Amino acid sequence: MNNIREKLGPWQYQKYRRMKYKINELEKKIDKIFDGTSSDGLLNLLNPARGQLGQLYDEEERYWAQRARNQWLRKGDRNTRYFHVRATGRKKKNRIDKLKDKQGLWHSYKNEICQVVWNYFNDLFKTSCRGRSEFKDEEIMVAFKQMDPQKAPGIDGLPGSFFKEHWTIVGNNVLKLCQDILHGHKSVDCINDTLMVMILKINNPCEMTNFRAISLCRFIYKIISKFLANRLKVVLPFCITQNQSTFIPGRMIHNNVLVAHELMNYLRSPKNSPNKGCVIKLDMSKAYDRVEWSFIKKVMLKMGFSRDWIKKIMNCVSTVRYRAKCNMNLTDIIVPENGFCQGDPLSPYFFFVWMFFPEVEAFMEILDRFMRMSGQSINLEKSMVYFSPKTPVPHRATLRDLLKMKVVDKIDGYLVLPILVTKRRSRCAQRDSIDDELGLVGLWGEKKGWNMLSWNRLCYPKGMGGLGLREVGLFNIDLFGRQVWRLINCRDTLCYKVLSAKYFLGGDVFHPKNVEKPSFTWFSIAKAANALYEGFGWTVGNGRSIKIWHDNWGFEGISGKSICVDKRLVKEENMCELFNDRKDGWDTKRILEIYGENMKDHICNIPIIHDGPDDQRIWFHNPHGVFSSKSAYSCIRNCVNDICKRCGKGRETLILAMKDCPKARAVLEFSGLNNKFLGGGCSRCIDWIEDIARELDNKAISDFITVLWNIWNSRNNCIFRRVEDDARVTWKRAVALSRDFQIFNLVEDPLLPRKTVTKTWQKPHQGVLKINFDASVQGEKVFYGLVVRDTDGFVHGGRMGFMDKVLPIE
Repeated sequence: MNNIREKLGPWQYQKYRRMKYKINELEKKIDKIFDGTSSDGLLNLLNPARGQLGQLYDEEERYWAQRARNQWLRKGDRNTRYFHVRATGRKKKNRIDKLKDKQGLWHSYKNEICQVVWNYFNDLFKTSCRGRSEFKDEEIMVAFKQMDPQKAPGIDGLPGSFFKEHWTIVGNNVLKLCQDILHGHKSVDCINDTLMVMILKINNPCEMTNFRAISLCRFIYKIISKFLANRLKVVLPFCITQNQSTFIPGRMIHNNVLVAHELMNYLRSPKNSPNKGCVIKLDMSKAYDRVEWSFIKKVMLKMGFSRDWIKKIMNCVSTVRYRAKCNMNLTDIIVPENGFCQGDPLSPYFFFVWMFFPEVEAFMEILDRFMRMSGQSINLEKSMVYFSPKTPVPHRATLRDLLKMKVVDKIDGYLVLPILVTKRRSRCAQRDSIDDELGLVGLWGEKKGWNMLSWNRLCYPKGMGGLGLREVGLFNIDLFGRQVWRLINCRDTLCYKVLSAKYFLGGDVFHPKNVEKPSFTWFSIAKAANALYEGFGWTVGNGRSIKIWHDNWGFEGISGKSICVDKRLVKEENMCELFNDRKDGWDTKRILEIYGENMKDHICNIPIIHDGPDDQRIWFHNPHGVFSSKSAYSCIRNCVNDICKRCGKGRETLILAMKDCPKARAVLEFSGLNNKFLGGGCSRCIDWIEDIARELDNKAISDFITVLWNIWNSRNNCIFRRVEDDARVTWKRAVALSRDFQIFNLVEDPLLPRKTVTKTWQKPHQGVLKINFDASVQGEKVFYGLVVRDTDGFVHGGRMGFMDKVLPIE
């Protein structure tokens, strides 16, 4: 037996390899026939090749069927891929192809994967007593890779690209120098001499105030500074209040813009008559250059930083030496006593630290004390104060004299954005400047130029004859969709607290309350939420947040209200009321009563996350459930622009895609369909098919359905693969498929006998949508598709996609 096994093993391996080689060669041959011209000579070669390929498929199918030890359907598609996945799925599932280490780096080589496993368990069974004082070369390398090598070089003339290209030569010396400085063995002043260059603020400058000074640090110093900044930004969210958003990971500066808009909207609202208020805009004169180093040190001590850490920071700040570059000449050395080096990766974070200070009652007293301690000064010429319309004139005069600032009727802007948006919003948008920027004035909307195509046509995807440009209106909705996603997931921000208190007190951004005269920014956010609502769904946790009659759950665009048999018989409101008594699964009996047999299995197969977080919103158009601007724009554009992608003659309906489109009609004419069936009269595809079915016999209707199926495949190839099949090739493919189907059904003895079960599509109840889905495996990916139909068989929608991980079929 051992001898037999030793002989059969290599024989089976060689035979299977030869079989796979023959199959690949025949598949390539058939593809060349289809890709070539539709001549009779090439098409006549198709049948012999398909016959040989079918025989090899049968041999391959037997092999994998025996290995899978499973039965298969006698009719329909071949199941070789299914048997292959069945036989090898568990092996692929247990195989580890790649692992991510603690630093977030992926490893795919065998030795590296073993090392990651060893490190994990080695650290797991050892006590952790190492503090943050340890400086690893790997962490320094992370800072090095984050630096832009194309930035201007420092006083030594060595840019980052020099170190990147010659790292194998200088890398060890750079790492040793960084380690010596970080551990205190060397002072940072040996590399902290900085070149200062002047950038023009205006044309033809005549005073030094017309220049903006930029510091060019040595690249090695910037590596050390970036290393310290990376460690500092980890704790910044705990040091800086939610009122500040700049430079803090996970926060967006636009949040402050939204809060400012709400403040201005509140002050201008008629309902604000009992309350008087004002907005003060401060401009700090030379903010970076005037801050006192002693102030920085005291603030960091008050925040709880260790003295060793503060010493490292102050060494970077206080040891800098400047030399200014003027007309290719260098000035003498400048020794500063305050201020930050603009260009140092640390400077934005410490600029932010000294701007943080607790609020107290007397604003001006604190402001004056702040200026004395920090060395800052307020530029009164650029600072301003805006009063609400209901503020009495005597109060305005008193506050103006106290603040010593000019009073304005409107604030010109905040973070370069208009802060006061009135009913005439076009003025704030500055359309002329936008048109100049986009280059549209000379081509669209003016008398000059050639208007060859409309702007909307140029916004079509490139595969449809356009340039793939984004429509500004839809893209604007898309960008506000990102803010909707942040309001869903970032509930600890000041922006969320302000907007939710005013517009959606219950925390649901998709169901806000009616507010008289909302701000322009909230109006835009609500518009985006309404446009993208169908793309958001839920993952089921405790089920308390999901409203089964209003929210999307399970799959896109379908809520409990639209699939319920009879809502009048239902008292449940939240998803948790559909759980069983133990709250660890679904109440199948109750779900069957509410949704019927067609939807019971689908609902009961929705996973419930017991030990995870509560119910969470997800984005249907991303495999990871995370909102992305690209997928959101595609979703909005598909909803707005659903014309036929093949002929462009109108809105694509099922009857247009299968009959009225010239591409589809050409295939139907090749098939010999009577002209009376190609005329009008039917607005729905199901009615048209039923009229034809009454006139044809069983064999003819089978051929007709096969032709329709190939028309639909040709349509999908055109849209998704950008391949337009010739009408004759599509018809020939349908004829061959119909013939093969008839031949395969003549086989009397299946390889593995089983009971024959006839399955047909069952219509759902009136008012209920039914979903059919299927999946296939190709290489290392699983492809899936589904279609949604009503009682008449009309297609309401569908979806397709893939997953990277191959799952075993159980």
